[in-house]
Amino acid sequence: MKKIAVAAAIVLLVACGKKETTTPTGPSVPSDAPRYKTHRITVPPKLATSSDVHAQTVAYYMGLANALSASLPGYFLPPSLRKGGVYEGDGPWEYSWSEGEFSATVKIKASGDQYIWEVYYTGQKNDVSVSNWLGVRASQGKDERSGTFTSFVPPTSAVAASFTWSIDPSAALNFQVEAPSFMAGSRFVGRLHADGSGELQVFQQIDSGWSLVQKYQWTAEGAGEWWEFAGGVTTAQGSWN
Repeated sequence: MKKIAVAAAIVLLVACGKKETTTPTGPSVPSDAPRYKTHRITVPPKLATSSDVHAQTVAYYMGLANALSASLPGYFLPPSLRKGGVYEGDGPWEYSWSEGEFSATVKIKASGDQYIWEVYYTGQKNDVSVSNWLGVRASQGKDERSGTFTSFVPPTSAVAASFTWSIDPSAALNFQVEAPSFMAGSRFVGRLHADGSGELQVFQQIDSGWSLVQKYQWTAEGAGEWWEFAGGVTTAQGSWN
C-alpha cells in the first residue's frame, strides 16, 4: 500500500504543478501550432473488476498513469483552450498568458522528426519566486507515436516527475512514470498490448539506481501473475484468475 500511495502522490505532484485556473490574459495559441497529445491507457474490464488485491494494484497503477497522461496537454494551453486537437506548421511558436500569481510562456519548435514544448513561469507565491523559470519540457514525435514530459522542482532544474510513452510496431503502448525527487523516489513501467494483455514493473530508488520491487503480467482476459522482490531476489509470487 505504501508503494501505491507514493505512485498516487507522483500524479498529484505533477498535477499540482499547474497553477489555479483563472481567466487567462494574453495572446491566443497560434492556429498552426502543434498540440501535445497522449494516448489513453486502458485496463481490461476483467482486470479492473477483479477482487484479487494484486489485480487491483495493477488496475490502480494503470489508472494513475492514464490520469497523468490525460492531464499533460493542459500544461501548454490557457485554461479557456484546454481541449484536444493537433495542428501542423513550421514554427517556431511562442505565446503567453497570466494565470493567478504567475505568467506562463510556451515556446514550441520543430526539431527533426519531433516537436518540443517548453513552459517558462514568472511570478511569486508564498516563498516561491521564479523569473523565466523552465518548469515543464515535453517532446512528441510528429507521427504522434512517442512522447516525453518532464516537470521540474521550483525554482530549480531538478526533475520532479517525468512521463514517457511510445507505440511500437506491434501497436503496444509502452509508458513510464518516474519521480526521482519525490520522497524516496519511485518509478513504474508498463506495456499494454493491443489485445489488452500487458506487463507492469514497479521500482524503488536506492542510492543512485532503481531496484525492481514488484512485477505483474496479465492476459487479455484479465488473469495474471505477480512477483515481489528484495535486493534482486524473489520473495513472493502468485497468480489470479
